Amino acid sequence: MKEFASYIGVKHAIAVSSGTTALCAALKAVINKGDVVVTTPFTFIASSNSIMYAGGKPSFVDIEPKTFNLDAKRVDGAKTILPVHLFGYPCEMDELLEMAHKNGGVVIEDGCQSHGAEYKGKKVGGIGDAGCFSFYPSKNMTSGEGGMITTNDDEIAEFCRLYINQGQRETYNYQQEGFNYRMTDICAAIAVPQLRKLENSIKKRRENAKFLNQELDGIDGVHTPFEAKHVKHAYNQYTLRVKKRDRFAELLRKKGVDCRVYYPQPVTNSAYYKKIGYGNAKYPQTEMACSEVLSIPVHPSLTVDDLNTIADAVKSTAKEV
Repeated sequence: MKEFASYIGVKHAIAVSSGTTALCAALKAVINKGDVVVTTPFTFIASSNSIMYAGGKPSFVDIEPKTFNLDAKRVDGAKTILPVHLFGYPCEMDELLEMAHKNGGVVIEDGCQSHGAEYKGKKVGGIGDAGCFSFYPSKNMTSGEGGMITTNDDEIAEFCRLYINQGQRETYNYQQEGFNYRMTDICAAIAVPQLRKLENSIKKRRENAKFLNQELDGIDGVHTPFEAKHVKHAYNQYTLRVKKRDRFAELLRKKGVDCRVYYPQPVTNSAYYKKIGYGNAKYPQTEMACSEVLSIPVHPSLTVDDLNTIADAVKSTAKEV
């Protein structure tokens, strides 16, 4: 935990059982029942589910189309904000923090896909009032299962340490409500060497992304990932925007190139969220992204031949759809 705190650049890092439990505990530390928390509809459902589990009410704001992240220009009036650094790309944290703090609120970063990503020289998870990470196998670093809460706030850290351990300060000394959200010793043993490999892994991901960008930029109907000068993309996913996405994906798979869709619908279009009253809202940029995004391999173990195969398959497919 000390090593992860040092890596992110914060005072506290609290190991937990998953990225979801990290979000639940961090949110529970800062919101009251019924508080509105602004977040994105273009993410894995755990982000907004955690808000509800902590007693809050999600309020969804559309995304910025280039980055796929919560559009900071749309959060006017927001108090508590849960930005998701999607696919490894950092949100515009200065604007989000200014808005939340002006209104007496907080920013809890969902960095579950963005270990090692940077915004203006600072690592995500160390910019807001607290950060949350997942160590699920699909992430840039893994412990098999597990997560982490990061913060410089002593009160948030103290609450989370108690909350994840049944509210105990010592055995049978219960200070507050809590649950068993602890990381197992086995997962912790896996996480430590993974953390030490993380920077090299991100370096290789960025090299692979640079190669793909050079090969695919300018291909008609294909838009490669955006990266502003003030951020460092960690490329948990390398996500294209393509027309006729489902047909594009089908052709790529026939050529032996794996590809995935993250995410095929806004959170608010899920059956449960429609049932509880979120189904009528429209998020044009999110809906367009849901119909166009396609993630292709960028992981560190790709060889030069693999990268050429991927690039050639995308180029030929773009001519066929």
